[in-house]
Amino acid sequence: MTIAVWSVKGGVGVTSVAAMLAIARVERAEPTVLVDLCGDLPALLGGHDLDKTDAAPGITDWCATPELAVTALARIERPVRTDLTIVPRGTGLLSADAAPLLQALGLSQRRVIVDCGVVTERHDFRRQFVAAAPVSLLVVRECFLNLRAAQANLVTPTAVIVVKEPGRHLGRADVEAVTGAPVVAQVAVDPSIARSLDAGLASARLPRSLLRVLGRVPLDVV
Repeated sequence: MTIAVWSVKGGVGVTSVAAMLAIARVERAEPTVLVDLCGDLPALLGGHDLDKTDAAPGITDWCATPELAVTALARIERPVRTDLTIVPRGTGLLSADAAPLLQALGLSQRRVIVDCGVVTERHDFRRQFVAAAPVSLLVVRECFLNLRAAQANLVTPTAVIVVKEPGRHLGRADVEAVTGAPVVAQVAVDPSIARSLDAGLASARLPRSLLRVLGRVPLDVV
């Protein structure tokens, strides 16, 4: 199943959540592919020669090929750890039509988690992808401006992951009322998580409590 992870504002943590969600599924013995539509995942994950991924063939290169073959998509995967690979973005422009990529990813027997980044009317390829994905997880913070942007967005998520910050007056009920979708996980802002991400150690050193929370997200039923 293909899961699109996205946000309506920058700086929310969507790339971090996508990576941590993928790692949590691998910890549950679910082989997973991370697809990068924004270009930030290699730097976040670190190690395993991923520092060279920026120059490697990626999604933009695959979209430019006339055949759009599933086998060609598999050949540009890069290993992160056991049972986890990444498909980099590439250096070119995304195509005008997201349907072939969504169709190709849908044929995978593994879990496919796609970092779609910020999705607005100005991000046509990513907006198409999120709108058509079997599952789309909106990442938000309990912030008035964030929820205001979510309310104005034309794409409705199937579920929401909340990044919780201390001192916010808005809560789960407010998020669900604004987005029209259930909150399936709440991830607290945690200095230990930030340290792991900043050090490029997300694939190897995340709190077990966090992995349990994200591992319980019901990706097959939301």
